[in-house]
Amino acid sequence: MAPFEAFARAAWIRSRSVKNMPTSQLNPSTEFAVRARFNQLLDDEARLRLALASAKEHGGVQRSLARAAGIGNSIVGKLLRLRGLVATRDGRLVPLPGSGPDNPVPQLTDGRPWCCEQADALDWLRRLPDRCVSLVFFSPPYEKQRDYGTDKARAGVEWVEWLRPIVVDSARVSRGLVVVNAACPVRNWSYSPALEWLVADLTRLDGLVCGPSPYAWVKSGCDSVTGNGIPGSGGKRYQRRDWEALYTFCLPDRLPLRWADNTAFGEPPRKEGGQSSHQMRNGKRRRQAYTDPEVCNPGNVIRSPVGPHLGNPVAHENEAPMPLAVAERFVRWFVPPSGCVADPFLGSGTTIEAALRHGRTGIGCDVRSGQVEVAQQRLGMVNN
Repeated sequence: MAPFEAFARAAWIRSRSVKNMPTSQLNPSTEFAVRARFNQLLDDEARLRLALASAKEHGGVQRSLARAAGIGNSIVGKLLRLRGLVATRDGRLVPLPGSGPDNPVPQLTDGRPWCCEQADALDWLRRLPDRCVSLVFFSPPYEKQRDYGTDKARAGVEWVEWLRPIVVDSARVSRGLVVVNAACPVRNWSYSPALEWLVADLTRLDGLVCGPSPYAWVKSGCDSVTGNGIPGSGGKRYQRRDWEALYTFCLPDRLPLRWADNTAFGEPPRKEGGQSSHQMRNGKRRRQAYTDPEVCNPGNVIRSPVGPHLGNPVAHENEAPMPLAVAERFVRWFVPPSGCVADPFLGSGTTIEAALRHGRTGIGCDVRSGQVEVAQQRLGMVNN
């Protein structure tokens, strides 16, 4: 059982509304219910002021907040940290070190919608203030693939240790998610699990959490939903690689996300089948009324063509360009209108073009001056 789920389970058992509920009836969604209840208290100024005023009477700020929200006391400290807050002994809630209000993007203070710079990814990120962009989205050099003219084709642990601080600093800069698209090779009949090592180290050692479950980018054909993948990638023994993963990370206090449009790129529901029903524990099926949504959730499988279908002819000036359609998804899903997205591995500027086409702003950097020039040329062609 995950630590947070254990906390949530205990908190619900102690709360007034479900204190008699059998433990077996609780489920993982309990975490979100507890968090929603607590957030409602923090967002209600009158209730929060009353709870803080009665802190001494109830034995401290956390006990008073737990009583006001109707949840267990043991989980309050964790819920406060998720909101970037900590309770003081004198009965106040103050920001945690490293958290605080959003900051403007320094490169865009003159009103420009985009900015590209030549810089090392980590150096560039460390110059940015906390919480200054809505999303960080990038595709770094893949493990032991291309060196992009830098003579630094890293592999294994070296690749993980190089990328870890970049993702961690990206999480500091982002108000929400960091999305990383990467893949590892199969060499000498053996797959390199460096990407899985990266995910494990970021979540176990660096204190980041994963947001949504990983996305799958299926490299589909132009007129087909089936993957056409990377020709020859399966060799003579294995299957062709048809998809790549996109993992999401963030700091714990960024969840739940402030803004998301999870039905963007969704389609109207298909009118087929009979009346809605679900199977009960005893095996019987129960019919129930169901109202179709106007737009269905598009899911976490992204089908996008590769090859000549990248969305912009300038994209082919990059060694490994990403289709515009992939970047557009995450911009629309997780960047609010007029929000900003950052890309520390700019390449030909795909991420920023996606932002501009949908009324957002974007900043990015690349260690190669030639790629910065290509991106500037490409973005100059976009009518924002």
